Amino acid sequence: MINKLIITLLFAAFMTGCGETFDASNDNMIRVSYNGILETLDGKEEEQFKRQYQFYTEQYELPQDPEEPGINFAQNDIESLHGLTYGEVISKVAQHEQYVADIRREEDLFML
Repeated sequence: MINKLIITLLFAAFMTGCGETFDASNDNMIRVSYNGILETLDGKEEEQFKRQYQFYTEQYELPQDPEEPGINFAQNDIESLHGLTYGEVISKVAQHEQYVADIRREEDLFML
């Protein structure tokens, strides 16, 4: 009985990760961390984070390098979020969305 309780507690501790930090050590822990963040948000904040998180993991186009013509794509690695607190993850994915919006705005202004 005690062994089952200890195993259950260890499993629960493993599933919760390291407190409230994002754990990108494997796919399962990424899902646990992502869902943990969602549990801290409500309504519009949750929907906004879902959208921004998806955007963070997609490819985006960087400004063209005059020395190296052609399309210049980049993509964030989900492991870059490892060890960040939930608040830092929320902030980082929001900053990324703003960063890409700024790049696109600069390109649009350049084309005028």
